[in-house]
Amino acid sequence: MHLKSIQIKNFKGFKNLSFECNQNFNVVIGENNIGKSTIFEALLIWESCFKRIINAKRTNFYKADGGNTYIPFGDLTFIRLINDTDLFFEAPNQARITVNIKDKENVFALTFELSKPKSISNSYLRFKTINHKEFEKFASFLKHKQIKLDEAIFIYQTKPVSNILNKEPFMNSGQVLKKISIGKSGEVLRNKIIKKKATNRTNLENQISKVLNQKINFYCTNEKRFQKDEYIDLKVSNGTKNLDIHLQGSGFLQVAEIFSTIDYLENAMNILLIDEPDSHIHAKLQKKLLQELRLINNTQTFVISHNDTFVSELNPDELFYLNNESKNEGAIKRLDLKNFDKIKKELGGIIVALDKLNYTHKVCFVEGDDDIEYINRLLKKHLKIEPENKPKKEVVFYHLRGKDFLLKKIDHNKRLLSQLFKDKSYAVIYDKDFSTENSCNDFNQEISRKLGNNSNVYTHNGYCIESTIFSDLEKLCEFLSNWSGISKLRVHFFIEEFFSNINFDFSTHTSKYYKDFEIKFNGQKKESRPELNTVNYNDFLANALEAGNSHYLFNKSLISDFYKCFKNHFSTIDSDLLSKTSEDLSSELFNSYIENISKSRDFIDCSKELLKVLYEID
Repeated sequence: MHLKSIQIKNFKGFKNLSFECNQNFNVVIGENNIGKSTIFEALLIWESCFKRIINAKRTNFYKADGGNTYIPFGDLTFIRLINDTDLFFEAPNQARITVNIKDKENVFALTFELSKPKSISNSYLRFKTINHKEFEKFASFLKHKQIKLDEAIFIYQTKPVSNILNKEPFMNSGQVLKKISIGKSGEVLRNKIIKKKATNRTNLENQISKVLNQKINFYCTNEKRFQKDEYIDLKVSNGTKNLDIHLQGSGFLQVAEIFSTIDYLENAMNILLIDEPDSHIHAKLQKKLLQELRLINNTQTFVISHNDTFVSELNPDELFYLNNESKNEGAIKRLDLKNFDKIKKELGGIIVALDKLNYTHKVCFVEGDDDIEYINRLLKKHLKIEPENKPKKEVVFYHLRGKDFLLKKIDHNKRLLSQLFKDKSYAVIYDKDFSTENSCNDFNQEISRKLGNNSNVYTHNGYCIESTIFSDLEKLCEFLSNWSGISKLRVHFFIEEFFSNINFDFSTHTSKYYKDFEIKFNGQKKESRPELNTVNYNDFLANALEAGNSHYLFNKSLISDFYKCFKNHFSTIDSDLLSKTSEDLSSELFNSYIENISKSRDFIDCSKELLKVLYEID
């Protein structure tokens, strides 16, 4: 028997929310104050209603019509609220919580409606059953299985524990269970430990020892004097020291709090609610904690976590994401960890990635890491020059690792992200490479159709982003002059001569540049590059050799040659420069361009256009 699903209506921060549960292990993640703990509170208040309508024989339910079934406001200590109106999302002040319980093919939808009195505030909550026949069916089903109603369901909650009471009085089992049921399990940690049988206490010691990677034992000096002594004297030994349990670290207390509760899970359906089990435990030990939690039998576990190490160890169908989108859609989203592997790699761990995506306006797909670095540096330089002209959009970058199968990568990742985020806009920034202007425009339109409305597709005005500095020869001349300290006139003559030679070489079929470029072009003509299907080498060259289009030829190899020629023309090339790759040199030159921007007019037009497309900067 397990909890199949939960429906919450008009309760606290939820207008209408459904949660299709995993029958064994459920981990809920999401931003702070989004309502993760409210799910726990809904289950606890549902359980409180459930217990209050069990009849004296414990075999059926009193009919709860809301007239004489109520919960005193003072009993709601397990819920965070100040006034009774805080329990409801909106007026009218009525909420419904449905728990669907499944046992093989049998499903029981048990719903309670909560309301507050109109005249008296903060006094009590009325509750009633909806479709009472479902409760009767459930009671009959349990009676057939010889299970008493008060032994059918128990919901336990543990919360983060950083310290415990300095002194804890002896309590009976009923008092301990009461504390657990209202979310104050940490106040009875000593009682939970000493009430265990010897075998169970040994099991608890082993569980804690495995998680903490250190052998521990419990010693109670006055366990048998509970009728004479008021407080429990419980010590913990790690083989070298015996210290009172309240002197133990928060990590030990957190683990002990979780596992000391397990022996109380003796009902037909046990639900264990664990709030941030990893909050006081070192990342190295969290995997062991998860392994031990999985060994708990006869229990359906729900966990709230903010930790990537913990989350990354989960199995498929165990991770659920709660954000504003899922609240608006009315359902918690189940995450497929396998599909999110790439997102985790690109944006950090799964929680880091989802937080980044949750707070951003736009997701931008780029070919490589260098693009992201360049864009961030250009934005930083822009804000230094025009601090008042701030970005209107938050952008998160997603690295596609090259241009091969670009359309398929964009389509797959956009579909994946759209499962969680419906309000994001998308952008794609990629290198023109060997495309002609016409083939590039056609490909951009195809990408736009994949991305949908409000999307941006931007192709660098050059063979690659580094080559865009060659799209404006006047600004290239100014940059090189300022960077090198060589007069603009001398730099201008060098640029003119270099471009003249390059255009001549690419117009000559026997030249090295022509042949090398043709080999590279042919290497790109493949199934994974559909944008080149209608392009041949001479089409590309004809387009690039038109007046003002020479920057289309400047791949990283040619940029590297330009850099070396410039250095050699005006000085001697040092050995360090010769040992660098074309990727290193083209990146060094482009970064030098960014570094030398000191005023707005120093930006080449395509750099401004890039920032405008991405961030909607004026």
